[in-house]
Amino acid sequence: MTALKNYGLLLLNVLGVVALFSIGQAISYRHNLRLDLTPGKFFTLSPHSLRILDDVKKDVKILAFLGREDARNNYLRDLSWRIEERQPHIKTRFVDLNRNPALARAYRADSYGSVIVECGARRKSFSNAREEILMAAILQVTRDYEKYVYVLSGHGEGDTNDADRHKGYSTVRNVLEQEFYHVKPLSLFGPQQIPPDAATIVVLGPRRDLLPDEASKLDGYLRSGGSMLVLLNPGASPSWAAFLRRYRVDLPAQMIGESDNQLSAGEPITSRIPEKARESSVTSTSDDPLFSLFGPIDIQPGDNEDVDVLPLLSTSKSSWAIPLGGRELPENLEFDAKRGDRRGPFVVGVSLAVRVAGNEPAKEDQAVRKAGRIIVYSDADFANNEFIEMLGNRDLVVNSVNWLALEDTLIGVRPERRIAGKEQFFLSSRQNYTLFMLGVVILPAIFVILGSLVFVQRRMS
Repeated sequence: MTALKNYGLLLLNVLGVVALFSIGQAISYRHNLRLDLTPGKFFTLSPHSLRILDDVKKDVKILAFLGREDARNNYLRDLSWRIEERQPHIKTRFVDLNRNPALARAYRADSYGSVIVECGARRKSFSNAREEILMAAILQVTRDYEKYVYVLSGHGEGDTNDADRHKGYSTVRNVLEQEFYHVKPLSLFGPQQIPPDAATIVVLGPRRDLLPDEASKLDGYLRSGGSMLVLLNPGASPSWAAFLRRYRVDLPAQMIGESDNQLSAGEPITSRIPEKARESSVTSTSDDPLFSLFGPIDIQPGDNEDVDVLPLLSTSKSSWAIPLGGRELPENLEFDAKRGDRRGPFVVGVSLAVRVAGNEPAKEDQAVRKAGRIIVYSDADFANNEFIEMLGNRDLVVNSVNWLALEDTLIGVRPERRIAGKEQFFLSSRQNYTLFMLGVVILPAIFVILGSLVFVQRRMS
């Protein structure tokens, strides 16, 4: 009888444990909590993706055609789970390509890993899905409008069709197209006018003069509510500098050197830009950008009441400006007061609101809907193929275009494209000095002192 009672109690305990486990599983399924401890937050959606998903108001269907042994299956399943957890309007269906050949032919999915994104009659197909590509597809099928970005040409600007690593700007075109923009060239010579569908105009490091007729067209476009992103290297084009002076912005023929924020073991004219405007959505969400061969931007006094200026990026107090003799770099890049160098900090990026006649003064930086908008950076190289994927450069370029095109939803930090085992590691001179002092001087000194105290104490005892 006693044994029977013991077995009964054991059975009740087992049932209780199973019930508690089942309740816990049900609660965790409905209210799950994930902790991503990977250095690059590989299993966490980026802030940029979250903003896109939060803006989805339509039902979206995703079909992923997979093979049983495909190594990409786990990544796609986890990514789709994270997306559906964030946005219930999006549903994903995984299809075995080998078992459903008719469905695959209907969607023209002819390879493992093909992904189809549908919303109503709109459809986008691609393969080798990554988070940023999937977000771009969701944008394309849910947006009912298209926006065009025009890249100015004819003045020696960077070419968005050039894939050269050092001087090309093809990556700029690629990342903008992923953001749902159509990128087209624009020439303003002769009777050519600025297209009315231009969301913004991008100027990538012009090296030749801007003609008066072109300047008049651009000025009229801005004062009627248009927008421009201007990337201008120091001393590259005096006529462009004169054009920007109309809007309280002066770019002197000077180059900036940095001691604290230059890359470790690098040159002082390539450095991180540490100070970012928190009140601007363009820079408040991005990592420090990396500029090379850049100059100061001097903001002129407020004589022109039609233009509001907000500094976006600034160097540190350890920076200095070096006058340029023509376009040649001086041999001595260190601070030299006799040469006419001046101490920082300096503004190297600004946003401008050019008020249209009859508008009230702009009170904040957020997209000014009834004003012309300009963003100016005193470096064009940070957006080329060599530098754009470094630190916060890509986010800075794309966020600037989004702000100018009044696409605030798209502003954010995008997922990193680093490959495991090949990540680039950027360390400034100041950080390198701090690590050197901690690892080579301070910590060994602490151990020497502690060891000496122990030695003395034992000798005295």
